[in-house]
Amino acid sequence: MASVLLLVLVISTLSFCFNWWRSRQELTFELRANCLLTRHPLLFLTGRRSLLYFANYWNWIPKYLRAHGYEVRTLALPWRSAKARMDYLKLFLKTADQRRVRFHVIADATCPELDWLAENPHHSVVTISRLGKAHRETREGLHFRDLYPKRCAIYDIDFFGMRTRPSKLWRLSMLVHDSLVGHEIASDVVALGLVEHQDLPNVQATVLNHAISLAERDLKCSD
Repeated sequence: MASVLLLVLVISTLSFCFNWWRSRQELTFELRANCLLTRHPLLFLTGRRSLLYFANYWNWIPKYLRAHGYEVRTLALPWRSAKARMDYLKLFLKTADQRRVRFHVIADATCPELDWLAENPHHSVVTISRLGKAHRETREGLHFRDLYPKRCAIYDIDFFGMRTRPSKLWRLSMLVHDSLVGHEIASDVVALGLVEHQDLPNVQATVLNHAISLAERDLKCSD
């Protein structure tokens, strides 16, 4: 019994240290001048989390967008329980609807709440963006954005065309994380910003270009 408790303590300590180290990483990046900014804030949803991956879910991405002047918020949904996550999201959206606050919702492809959002339009949700795994086809043979063409403006952000080289550490860590939380599809480490330093400019450009496209939509639309 003592050995089991010791093993749990060691694993928990290592997991905490790993998350602390990842969340404390500081990246330097060049800013692009004169970016068109969104009228509505960007709202990042956290996916399911585990002891191996829980701190600073989106890594450098929110900070990078804030540095360019975007208003960015992160909605930390409950770690694992599907019901708790959905209840929390519904309450948040109900409050946002009442306050007439609107958002561009962004999540990675493992976030199961995206389909519910697409099927149940809310005044507070201007657009829905899914980062990573954009080419995972559904049983109907359609991409995520094609399933709900009249419900909401939906975007698939594709990182597959990039020659990125996520480190073995990130890939192995996320494989274990996916196993722990029971993801149906693997986490896209590139979509979460877990790439080598030499690959950052390409990923940053994709993220920023999408934010600019959302701003262009805000400029054209009166909603």
